[in-house]
Amino acid sequence: MVTANNVNPTGFAVAAYRSTVASLAADGSLVINIPGDPLIGEITFVPGSDLTNADITIQRFTADQPPADVGDLPSGVTVAGFIQITVSTGGTNHEVTIALTIPEADAGDPDKAVLIKWDGAGDEWTPHGRIALTLDGGVYSGTGTAPCCSFYAVAFDEGDPTVTLDAPDGELSGTVQLTATADDNLGVQRVEFWAGDTMLGEDTSEPWSLDVDTTALANGDHTFRAVAYDHVDNTAESSQDVTVQNDETTGPDGTDGKDGAPGDGDGGFNFGVLLLVLIVLAVIGFAGYYFYKQQGQK
Repeated sequence: MVTANNVNPTGFAVAAYRSTVASLAADGSLVINIPGDPLIGEITFVPGSDLTNADITIQRFTADQPPADVGDLPSGVTVAGFIQITVSTGGTNHEVTIALTIPEADAGDPDKAVLIKWDGAGDEWTPHGRIALTLDGGVYSGTGTAPCCSFYAVAFDEGDPTVTLDAPDGELSGTVQLTATADDNLGVQRVEFWAGDTMLGEDTSEPWSLDVDTTALANGDHTFRAVAYDHVDNTAESSQDVTVQNDETTGPDGTDGKDGAPGDGDGGFNFGVLLLVLIVLAVIGFAGYYFYKQQGQK
């Protein structure tokens, strides 16, 4: 572990720290201690390349005075503060874990805490490590992890996503596709698809969709539901009532026979009918033979 030195902040920063890396731990990691800062306890680097002799600068910004080089926060997001990390050499292919302390009065919903990073190329804030906060003596503590290096915000996301489910119209049979349109201030993490209280499956990337075998459902009325989740498990739900109507032998692909083989109603060979014909012929043959034997004995 190395201890950062106080330096003069730049821009809107209220505090700044600098450390020159003399050596790394045996596993290649680096821990920088930030003594006395009300938000940042320490920062751990897991380097993707050598940080030896690199100058690392850390600046802190208050919630009400963000850095000038970032965009506005999405709606529904509040922050406890902003952090900027820069590395002079060794590239930016690193992961950082930031140990944080947040006074209870400055925190939003502690279950919705997440470390978000400013993506200059995409001109947007993106969510990364969810922060598990523990309250002790009126102060929350926890850690958040994200790729290095950029501006970060210690955020509380209390904005719900939106979702709209689209299921086929009319009576459903065989395999059908459910689709959903979902959106969120920091991005949708996944969409689950349900039939009533039974989860059918989920999709973790756009376009949000799921193929559903309706033959696994009883004939009759059902309510399909799509539930969208963001990165801190805020949710939104959309539902649609449908009617399932499958023949007893309808398979997932809509053909007769559970294995998709031809059967009644589609011109295929029916083994049930063949078996019945063979049984009838056997009975007739046996009866004829018995009658013939009886006549021969007279």
